[in-house]
Amino acid sequence: MTIASLCLPFVDLHVNITKDELHELGFEVGDDQMIHYELLSTLVEHYKDQGTMIPGGAGANSLATISALGGKTVYFGKVAGDATGDAFTGDLRARGIQYNPLVHHPEGTPTCLIFITPDGERTMLFNPGLGETLGIHDVQVNEGFLEKAKILLTGLAYPMKDFKHTIDYARGKAPNAKLALTLQTYAQGQPEVGYFIREADIVIGSEKEFENLCHDLRAKSVAELTDRQPNIIFARTMGPQGAEIYLGGYQETVPVFPVEKIVDTTGAGDAWAGGFLYGLAYGRSLYDSALLGSYCAAQILEHTAGRLPFSTQLNSNLSDIKDAYPKLTL
Repeated sequence: MTIASLCLPFVDLHVNITKDELHELGFEVGDDQMIHYELLSTLVEHYKDQGTMIPGGAGANSLATISALGGKTVYFGKVAGDATGDAFTGDLRARGIQYNPLVHHPEGTPTCLIFITPDGERTMLFNPGLGETLGIHDVQVNEGFLEKAKILLTGLAYPMKDFKHTIDYARGKAPNAKLALTLQTYAQGQPEVGYFIREADIVIGSEKEFENLCHDLRAKSVAELTDRQPNIIFARTMGPQGAEIYLGGYQETVPVFPVEKIVDTTGAGDAWAGGFLYGLAYGRSLYDSALLGSYCAAQILEHTAGRLPFSTQLNSNLSDIKDAYPKLTL
């Protein structure tokens, strides 16, 4: 049983910064936006010695969580033959994630600059570089792993028109896989996304991402999306308010797990998605899968960056997890 992901890879530069300095650069706390490659390169060059370079990307982060839970994973994403691309590849392989990218370009690995303010909030500035050019030939390298895939995880960060052919090819090689779609930084103005929503089995996103999606699909709420697509699982994460799960007439709210100190919110949503998808792949109920997602997200919040340390092994046994949090109503 395998969980596969076709998502944009990113190498993140984490930099601690004051709110005043962030404002001087022209950004607000919580911004999550794509900027011109030239500007991003200038900022990375300026701050590279003040921060830490860490491989990231939504799909890869989710697979890192799934791997820590003991799941089998395979990743498809395009990197260059530069230092950041090598760092990304080495990190995934060290976590036991199957990844053999085709590398034809000397530079252009997708990069994300993450500014972290003293309150632990993140501001993300990114550019996908050559990552958006993932094609069928990149999938063919490891397509044999797709035959046993239970879930195929992808995102909306790719140009829709070109990516449709790639994801359709991958789905053809993964006949038993559910298609999970993460909204990852989804912004308004992409009405063509309706095709992917209709084709998906699972859609995961934050409050803001679902707000933007509902705007583009002319829906008043996630509940209305559920009425239109009753066979799709919609999972909306809401930060400290927990998460909501929708499927047909079913709706459930899942609580968050307590965190002693929030160090960094980077990757919390990715970890939630990883735990949730692991649960579904291994036959857990919707509620228990979402609960596992909340547990995984809490572990990420206590660490810097979007992935847990290499040696971390997460317990997927919900009975043990519930026993460890006796004061939490689950």
